[in-house]
Amino acid sequence: MTVGIGSPKIEYRMIMDTASSIIWTQCEGCTICFPQSAPLFDPLNSDTNQKVECCTSLFDTVDRDCEETCNYAADYEDHSTSYDVFSTVTFTFETSNEGTFVTVPNVAFGCGEENEGVFAREVAGIVGVGRSSLSLINQLGDNINHKFSYCLPEQGTNTLVFGTPAHMPVLNLKSTPLLFLPNDPIYYILDLQDITVGITRLRIPQGSFDPTDEQRSLIIDSGTAYTYLHRLAYDRLSQSLDRAIRLQKVVVSGINLQLCYRVQNNLDFQRIPAVTFHFSGNNGDWKVGPRTLFVPMAPGAVLQGILPDIHGSVFGALIQGDMFVEKTVPPSRVTAINSPFSLWCIQDFNHHTFIMLHLLL
Repeated sequence: MTVGIGSPKIEYRMIMDTASSIIWTQCEGCTICFPQSAPLFDPLNSDTNQKVECCTSLFDTVDRDCEETCNYAADYEDHSTSYDVFSTVTFTFETSNEGTFVTVPNVAFGCGEENEGVFAREVAGIVGVGRSSLSLINQLGDNINHKFSYCLPEQGTNTLVFGTPAHMPVLNLKSTPLLFLPNDPIYYILDLQDITVGITRLRIPQGSFDPTDEQRSLIIDSGTAYTYLHRLAYDRLSQSLDRAIRLQKVVVSGINLQLCYRVQNNLDFQRIPAVTFHFSGNNGDWKVGPRTLFVPMAPGAVLQGILPDIHGSVFGALIQGDMFVEKTVPPSRVTAINSPFSLWCIQDFNHHTFIMLHLLL
C-alpha cells in the first residue's frame, strides 16, 4: 500500500499486516537500517510531526519504557524488528477517485531508528491493521466505519480500501465466524474444522484447531506469506495431495517437507486438485485452486505454499491470492471470544473470489 507521510507529504510503499497493530517507517538518522529506494522520512522536515509523550491512553496495549518519549518495539515472526519512539503526523491517502487525496491528522506511528528485516527495496515500513487501539483501522475509526478491505491478486498491485467499497457484489455468499482471543486480541482467528483435497475429506481430528486456544488457533494474516498448519493436518493434506497429483516431482536442495512438481502449462495445473478449507458455520467453505495452493519456485516448477506450523497455525497471504477481504474492527469494549463476526465468500466475480469479514452487532 502507498501512504503519504508528513507535511509536505512523502509517499512510501508499506506492507499491510493484519497480525500486528503498530505503524512504523524508517527515519532519518537510523543507526540500523535496511535498504530502501525512497528517501528516509525526516521528522524535522515535516510541519505536522510531533513526538508522543509517554503513557497516553492510546498506548495502553503496548510494552513501553516511560521516559520523556513513548518508545515502541515491533517484533515479527520472520525476525524483522523496529525500535524507537512514537510520533504523530499527518497521513495522506489516495481516494477511490484517482488523483484526489484525503489527509488524516495526528496518526500515531513509530519513527524507526533500529530496523532489521529482509524487505523489497521499495518497502519503507509496515502498517499494522490488527485489532488493537494502535491499528491504523482503529485510529481512522469512525471515519471509515471501522472497516477495511483488501485484495491480494496473484499478479499486479494489491488493493486496500478503507470504509465500504463502492461496488460490492453479493453473489453466492458464504459465512463463518471470525473470532479472537481475549488475552491476545490483536489477531483475527478462523475456526477451521476440516479440509478436503479434491473430493477426499481428510477427517482432521476434532480439536486439532481450536479458536479458544492460543497454541491451536488459526490466524488469518496478510503479513505472513506461507500458510502454516498443525503438523497432523499438514501431514494428511500433503499425503493426500501427493497421492492425487500425477506430475513429475522436483527435488530441491534444502527443501524436505514441501511438495514440488514440474508444471509446464495450464493442463499440468489442471491435474492438481483444489483444496477446500471447511470453516465453522453452515456455509463456510473456502476453496483454493492450484495456482494459489502452489507457488512458482523456478521456471517450470511449483512449490506447495503450506508448511507445518512452528509457533502456531497461520492462514497466510499466498493462499489468500485473488481474495477480497473486508473486515470491521469492533469497539475495544468487545472482548468476548465468541463475538459475532462473520466472513462471507463470493465465488467467481470477475474471475476473483471475494472474502468479506464483518462484525454483526
